[in-house]
Amino acid sequence: MEIIVTRHGHTTWNALQLCTSDPVAPVFLTDKGVLQAKEVASTLIDCRPRVIFISDLYRTRQTAEIINSSFQSPLFEDVRISDHKTGHEGRPVSEFLKVISHDPLSTIPDGGESYYDVKKRVLNFIDDIHLKYERVLIVTHFIPALIIQGHFLGLDDNEIIRGKFDNCQVVKFRFDGSRYLPF
Repeated sequence: MEIIVTRHGHTTWNALQLCTSDPVAPVFLTDKGVLQAKEVASTLIDCRPRVIFISDLYRTRQTAEIINSSFQSPLFEDVRISDHKTGHEGRPVSEFLKVISHDPLSTIPDGGESYYDVKKRVLNFIDDIHLKYERVLIVTHFIPALIIQGHFLGLDDNEIIRGKFDNCQVVKFRFDGSRYLPF
């Protein structure tokens, strides 16, 4: 089994540095985000995903549909790979980071969830898809992408949250019979 992970393309709210995990918030890919998604499609041309999973947020669907225009793979939505619920809907990311700065792993902001809450649902999703498909593309968000990447690389939680995962960055992992390895 192969798992390919990417983060959605650059969005209007990325440009404004605002938080949102609301499925009805008007967040769309920018021209830059559309180009990023097209670049992902071209890099995956030789490793066609058999199935694509997206979150319930439109930016992942928009990204996946651009990528999938080359493949026509089945597309499935799963809320477990949705964005971190920050409790700071429509407010600056910097405000959220200030609130969790004393304990970024365990802090649960009002109306939000902790990093550990996100990790639990994301790893539950990974467990559910394990060995069910030949090649999976997951189009998700910053923290879920970091969690998946860190999990497969054997990083601890502090290393994971210090990581970087750019819009439309792609990471690939192959199951060798006992664990997932980057390829």
